[in-house]
Amino acid sequence: MPLVKYAALPTARMSIFYAASVYRDLAVIDFSTNGHGLYNYGHLLRLQPFFPDNAAARIFSTHITEVDIALGDRSRLDNAIREAVEAGFRHILLMPSSIAAVLGFDLESDAVRLSRDFGVDVFTVPAGLNTDFYAGQTAFLLAMSRHFCGDGNGAHRDYQLLGGAPSLQARRSHDALSALLKDRLGLACGFDSLNATSVEDWAHANDAEISIVTAQSAVPTARHLQEKYGIPYCFACGLGRSAEEKFLEQVGNDLNTSMGITALYDGMKAKVNDATKLAIL
Repeated sequence: MPLVKYAALPTARMSIFYAASVYRDLAVIDFSTNGHGLYNYGHLLRLQPFFPDNAAARIFSTHITEVDIALGDRSRLDNAIREAVEAGFRHILLMPSSIAAVLGFDLESDAVRLSRDFGVDVFTVPAGLNTDFYAGQTAFLLAMSRHFCGDGNGAHRDYQLLGGAPSLQARRSHDALSALLKDRLGLACGFDSLNATSVEDWAHANDAEISIVTAQSAVPTARHLQEKYGIPYCFACGLGRSAEEKFLEQVGNDLNTSMGITALYDGMKAKVNDATKLAIL
């Protein structure tokens, strides 16, 4: 009996595609053949609550052909960038693809050249053909932090949240966590990677007092921000009162906040429970 494969395992490329799709001001250009990215588009329906507009309007394909590949013709890529610029995009993600990987295209060099020629911000995310979905999340978050964070503006917001894959469940969990920190410690969130809808939002990821990480794929980004900007990080995972208390005490200690954490718990329990219910609806 032959081996039957009913579905492809999620790849790093697919993960990058999903994560990039939530940014309203980011054009995604697939340097590949016509139809190469069609398997990705169905997932946009599950991400649709993120979008106030049509996400497909931000996704372009170069539609290269066998002749283009044989002759080394890159004009379709230039045309795709030109169309994106004419559509008003100033930030463009050049998607990694199997064709580019097999043929040895240097997408980072292409991004530099295209940025220079068209006067816009073109970048790519490194991803191998054999890397998995979570490696794609990791690479995308790290690329966003390296590419769009400046040198810090001295605002020093209380904290920021760094999460993994964009989903309604993860987004609501971040909302509940923000409500908890606001109610219990009086802290305001300066940046939330799961609620960011513009690449410009990442400019605020370098001025927080602490990074709160909610997914393993965001750890390299937190480490990068710590090494470059001196921002410490900790983990958050809502596993009940005990874990919640430990997390709040850790954040309080990191921010030099001296508060009676346990004494405050009962008074705020109803609000925390309401936020937690919202997170799991």
